[in-house]
Amino acid sequence: MKAPPKRRNRWPEALATAVLLAVAPIHASPPDLQSAPLPYHDGETVLKGYHLRPKAGEGPWPGVVLFPEWWGQNAYAKRRARQIARQGYAVLIADLYGGGRSTQRRELAEKWSSALYRSPEKLRRRARAGLDALSRAPHVAGERIAAVGYGFGGSVALELAYDGAEIAGVAAFHSGLPMPTDEATIRGRLLLFQGADNPLAPLGEIAKLARKLRAAGASWEMHLYGGAGHAFANPASGHDGREVTSYAPKAAQRAHAALEGFLERLIKPIPEGR
Repeated sequence: MKAPPKRRNRWPEALATAVLLAVAPIHASPPDLQSAPLPYHDGETVLKGYHLRPKAGEGPWPGVVLFPEWWGQNAYAKRRARQIARQGYAVLIADLYGGGRSTQRRELAEKWSSALYRSPEKLRRRARAGLDALSRAPHVAGERIAAVGYGFGGSVALELAYDGAEIAGVAAFHSGLPMPTDEATIRGRLLLFQGADNPLAPLGEIAKLARKLRAAGASWEMHLYGGAGHAFANPASGHDGREVTSYAPKAAQRAHAALEGFLERLIKPIPEGR
């Protein structure tokens, strides 16, 4: 496949994306999904998203932007993206760092994510870039999009909602607890999943966030799981050298079942005759 032209002003970005997705090679596995790179931009920074959609049917499909844990676009993020895509969604794993980077090294993940935490405007801009890229993609119902985030990506998804993005809803798994400002306009519904034993999200801070969301007039709910710590949804948790992480399979299963219903209510079309 030829590289896209360097002079971006020669083609509308939406058309360039459509051509790329049409000719990009489809991964042989899994057989029920189509996957292809989806490049987009934040200013001059080239971002490399990973796009999946069901192979059967023509769409348009409702869309889900997936913001991964601080490791980036790793195998776990792709596993969760496939899980969501199989439920009938077009999914984009957003690239928050540029170049589609991912790492298994904690110090790098902390360095990359901290750089965005220190620049809230840049973080929100990166989140919006992913949302805009998915909404322009072929076969996507751009008016029916939600965001899902894990860990660091959950915090990014919440910041996207706090920034007033036109999005149906946001689901955040074991995220940080960023607080909305008093001026925040939160348009989409929020669903938060937290472990009650997560030292990075103490109950006092959870209560504070609840007060802030109430004051902002947000539509929100939170599921709090006893015996679950940070990163409870990730089977690799507890093996990265951090005592605060632990996998809680029952909580993870219940949370993803709740996510499935949340997305279905928000952005799945109602079948004719129902």
